[in-house]
Amino acid sequence: MSAKLTDFHVTYLRYLSGKGMEVPQKTLARQYGVTHATLSRAIDGRSWKHLPLSPTRAQVHEAFDALVAL
Repeated sequence: MSAKLTDFHVTYLRYLSGKGMEVPQKTLARQYGVTHATLSRAIDGRSWKHLPLSPTRAQVHEAFDALVAL
């Protein structure tokens, strides 16, 4: 079983959240195929603790680069 969220997804969602993301978390959770609780914990840092809580744009790009390098 593979993770439905990746480091990139969580980094990007945290970045958007810090910028005032207007898409409801329940909608995003449905799109990513996870529960609202899972998404909420990822965004607020209760899970995925190895990632920055308030990533910069450069950190989002780094996470994306790491994803495509796989």
